[in-house]
Amino acid sequence: MFCAKQFQNDHTRSSKQVEKSHGRIDIRRYRTTDAIDFLDQKEEWNDFKSIGMIESERQIGDQVSMEHQFYLSSLPSDAKTLAKAVRQHWGNENGLHHVLDVTAARFIMNSLIYCFLISVMKSVVLNG
Repeated sequence: MFCAKQFQNDHTRSSKQVEKSHGRIDIRRYRTTDAIDFLDQKEEWNDFKSIGMIESERQIGDQVSMEHQFYLSSLPSDAKTLAKAVRQHWGNENGLHHVLDVTAARFIMNSLIYCFLISVMKSVVLNG
């Protein structure tokens, strides 16, 4: 079974980012390793070269939460490259969701305005 212990060897590369904003502290620890021989399925993935792990710690007041994410990569083991790629991916993903949210909100508002106008027109026509 794969776990965070796999990143405690001589092949591990690491990087850390700390962000303070919106009343919270986000700490991300990026680790990569090219020690993948323990994986029986490694031959099933083309160009599989490394595994990445991100340990995300969020502090809001006295509350602390922790999350681990794992990535398979065709890139050589490099924690800074992993950090950049993942942050860029989520930046793009969040940007797309923002566009979808704005579009959906406009659609809902236009639908509500349309329904209101239809209601007013029916009232005027029926009540003369």
